[in-house]
Amino acid sequence: MSQDNVSNSAPINSQEGKQKCLEVVQLIIDGEACEKDLAYFKNNIECCSKSMEQYNLHKELKECLKRVSDVCPPDNLADCIKKDLNL
Repeated sequence: MSQDNVSNSAPINSQEGKQKCLEVVQLIIDGEACEKDLAYFKNNIECCSKSMEQYNLHKELKECLKRVSDVCPPDNLADCIKKDLNL
């Protein structure tokens, strides 16, 4: 990304602000964060930390799914899940 990756326009507690936090965390992890991104992260560490936790959970789930990608679920899996959830 460019030197001006993420601006600070949205309120941190808005959906847009939460999305921005997630984007900043991803930039930092990818090593693409500029000084403004790092400053944004430092100023909003609590919200960004929650985004970081969400990112890590998604990343871990992706890794788990990669390991079981060769497994074929039974044809009636959706029906069994709906039955268990009383849907």
